[in-house]
Amino acid sequence: MDHTPPPRLTPEKAFKEYGLWTLGLLVLMVWFAYDGWYNPDIQSKTFNKVGAVLLGLGALFCAVMAGSAWRTLRRQRQQPPPSSPPAE
Repeated sequence: MDHTPPPRLTPEKAFKEYGLWTLGLLVLMVWFAYDGWYNPDIQSKTFNKVGAVLLGLGALFCAVMAGSAWRTLRRQRQQPPPSSPPAE
């Protein structure tokens, strides 16, 4: 059985995907944090507090990955194009 790893994401795709995941996880984290700490009518406070922390950690991971992809993109754009051989 062939166990080849999946192809790596390009920096553009990695930045886009991790950026979207970061935003989505941050929205859910704010929602869970509000329900866990500030909403007096909710019954499952512990679930929401733990969920907010876990979503925050996931958002932090995705933000770091998106930042890494962004730095790679900036480095690639700043490098001069490969020089072509002189025309004769």
